[in-house]
Amino acid sequence: MKLETVAGYVTGPFLVAGFHGVVMGVTLNLVGGPLVAPLAVHIFIGGFIPLTGAVVFGGLAVLVTLVANGGGGALIVLIVLVVENQVESHVLQ
Repeated sequence: MKLETVAGYVTGPFLVAGFHGVVMGVTLNLVGGPLVAPLAVHIFIGGFIPLTGAVVFGGLAVLVTLVANGGGGALIVLIVLVVENQVESHVLQ
């Protein structure tokens, strides 16, 4: 009984963090940003930090894209970050 409770608790945040990592990884790849895999992994790990983790590490991805690709790519990544965060908050939670 207790193992099922812990498994259920861990599964939810893992799926939410995976959603953040995959969506931002695909977005960074489509924009042509550098360091796609490391940034996606950081966003995945940040997804386990309540409320701010995915946003902070997503902001890091926006800054890296801004420096490497300019404002257009960074704006796209920022828009996707905000939209996917809203989807996660209203649908997945």
